[in-house]
Parts: sequence; structure tokens; C-alpha cells
Amino acid sequence: RGPIQTRSGHRAAGGQQTEVERGADGLYLRATAPPPADLFAPSIDKLFRSAAEACGDHIVAVVLTGMGDDGSRALPDVRSRGGKTIAESSETAIISGMPNAAVKTGAVMEVLPLHDIAPAIRRLCVSGV
Repeated sequence: RGPIQTRSGHRAAGGQQTEVERGADGLYLRATAPPPADLFAPSIDKLFRSAAEACGDHIVAVVLTGMGDDGSRALPDVRSRGGKTIAESSETAIISGMPNAAVKTGAVMEVLPLHDIAPAIRRLCVSGV
């Protein structure tokens, strides 16, 4: 499938929500102002959910170092649509809150040190396993 494009005037910026949408001619990123109730902006959960909806089993969601649990709530959605999931291991995560929260969901397929994540993404994209 082709690269993700941005709609005219949209760009991923801090303080905005970024979501993936499927258009008639491919995938697009949509950046919007977050509603006041959103805890994180940008939110990895919103990005992963929208990407899972737009891409189905053609998504690899990766949770890397970070504080909190952003990203973990969307991983079951990614898995239920056939997507693949990876979390960075505590051995290389500078801050392991986000990857540990992701692992606790039970929706993470692989927990890997940072240096093994890029080869795993390639393997999942090429062979699917």
C-alpha cells in the first residue's frame, strides 16, 4: 500500500490529535485540535485506533519508552483487527511506564529491546509473522 499523505494544511504537531483515515485514493493523516477532555495530545491511543480502523491487519503498532499508559488502551483494538503489536523491553526503555502498561494488556505480541524492534517491524511487514 502507498505512503500516508497529509490533507492540505494538516501536519502532526504537538498539542493536536493525529489520526489515520482512508480516502478513496489512499491513507491520510488528519490533525485536529483535541477536545478539552483529552488527557494526551497527541494521543497514541487515538492514532493506533484510527490506524487499526483504516489499515486492519496491515498495521504494526509499537509502544516505546514513555511515562503513563498512552497507547495501551488501543492495542486490543489493533489485535482484534489482525494488526501486530510490539512493546519495548524494560532493559532498553529509558522510562518503562508506557511499554509496561502495554504489556499488561495482554495484547502485545512481542517485547523486544530497542535494537531488535526495527528488524521485527521489517519481518512483520514482509512475512507477517
